[in-house]
Amino acid sequence: MAQYYIFGPTIDSWTYDAHMAINVFRSTFRRTKLPDLSDKDLPNSTKDSNNDDGGGGIDVVKIYRSYDKGPGLSTAPRWIPTPFSQFEITVYPDNLPQSSPTKHFKKWIDQDLESFNNGHPRTVLGEIVVSEETAKHLIAKIPTTTILDNSDKTNNKDITINDLKQFKPLHLDENIILKLHGGGYVACSPTEDRSISWRFSKDCKMRVFNPDYRLAPDYPFPCQLIDTFVVYMQLLSSGFKPNNIFVSGDSAGGNLALSLVQLLKHLGLQHQYPKALGLLSPWTDVKTAGQSVHKFYNIDYLNYIDDANPLAISRLFVAPNKPFDKEVRDLMEHPLVSPNFANFNGCPPMLIQVGDKEMLLDDMARFVEIQQENDPNLIIVWEPYKDMTHVFNKFFKSEICELAFENFKKFIMSYVDDNGLYN
Repeated sequence: MAQYYIFGPTIDSWTYDAHMAINVFRSTFRRTKLPDLSDKDLPNSTKDSNNDDGGGGIDVVKIYRSYDKGPGLSTAPRWIPTPFSQFEITVYPDNLPQSSPTKHFKKWIDQDLESFNNGHPRTVLGEIVVSEETAKHLIAKIPTTTILDNSDKTNNKDITINDLKQFKPLHLDENIILKLHGGGYVACSPTEDRSISWRFSKDCKMRVFNPDYRLAPDYPFPCQLIDTFVVYMQLLSSGFKPNNIFVSGDSAGGNLALSLVQLLKHLGLQHQYPKALGLLSPWTDVKTAGQSVHKFYNIDYLNYIDDANPLAISRLFVAPNKPFDKEVRDLMEHPLVSPNFANFNGCPPMLIQVGDKEMLLDDMARFVEIQQENDPNLIIVWEPYKDMTHVFNKFFKSEICELAFENFKKFIMSYVDDNGLYN
């Protein structure tokens, strides 16, 4: 506080709230200096990264978790007066990818199939968030003749709050948002994401489904993508139409949203693409190759550890406890890991909101440049916000944050078929 009044804000245009929030997050995310390790410190073993090393050296999974127990800073405003409920869906064989885009998929898919066949199927949890305003709106607006019962036939009952908490459509053409939380694939959950899910629900008058996907380094790539794919396919199996699903993600969640579309493309499921993507500061290159990562390090709040360190988030995500060899480098450039190396020709429209002072700016700008070269007809709405940082509208209130939310709403609603339920 004293710094603000004596020296002024970090950036002249920042309000007091912006200055305080960003500085608090910067000190929180960088509160602990991780050890400066190298590949020579890794276990002398070829065992899987999720097993004990069995051969000396440091297990980076264990050491990361030991440093990941600080007080932290919860961004979950539990005071939000909104109905929300947890969902739990079973991982069925039909909802898993039916082929393995990389060898890394096979191991995890085989584990899920074995668990299912042994009678102990894995489940994926998550939250359904509905703002109070949206709950009242949907209850008042949805015609009783369009409500689906358990047999997928219409009936004439009025919907209730309890109906809003179910993992099935309220009516034949219900629009929803599948929201994928950020956290570098190593942290956070739908709980921390509840504030922004609530805001999207309020603005767009939709229910928001937020899966609690598995986290690295305990569950590295492609576990997060498999979980998201399972949830997406379960939404379709439950009666939601792909044309009524909007996918949103911030930071690593933005990476995951793009990777979900890329996986659908790889599997030949283009007919099941979501309607559009709303992305907030998506992580498009896990190598963080752009110069902005250094240029804006003292302005933005993200932490940065060079990929040479086994504790770098990129390595914890793709290959914990593995040496930084050609195989790992190639995996970091796989289209399902780093969207900058994918081709989104023919994919859904996307909105990308970024701060023009954020560390990932160059990588995201490069993503737009590459995709527009690949497909000049691909709709990408690129929205940089002056003097803002990474996922800026998630942490404090200001006019520019309100503008970003309003533009997000306008983008989503521009792709909603007007059936009278969303106005």
